[in-house]
Amino acid sequence: MSRFRSGKALQVVAEDVLSLLDEGRADTLSAKDSYAYGVHFESSIIVLFRGAAYSSSDSSNKKVDIDGAVEISNISLAGGGAEVLFQRLTGKTNQSGTVTIRLKSDTSKIKTILIETSGVASVN
Repeated sequence: MSRFRSGKALQVVAEDVLSLLDEGRADTLSAKDSYAYGVHFESSIIVLFRGAAYSSSDSSNKKVDIDGAVEISNISLAGGGAEVLFQRLTGKTNQSGTVTIRLKSDTSKIKTILIETSGVASVN
């Protein structure tokens, strides 16, 4: 039962990451509140933010805590940062790459989120 819950947690976190990336891209394309949006990654949280740079103190941030059984283990984005910022009008990003999430109890269980230059994200 514990392995099932852990596997489900990994799937839910992958879906949360995809959902936040999709929301950021959609908000940027629709010019919501006249901002571009992005997603910031840390080992235990993901954050949807608005504007050209992530600020942890911005009250408009949408923070999603990652299930304690899962962690972001690797962030490999063009430019080397921990944020994906979407471009107004096109939804593209200069921060394409991958974000890897894994189970803490079994580090061989991973999901890799691929973020393309078009801004579209998918999971393996």
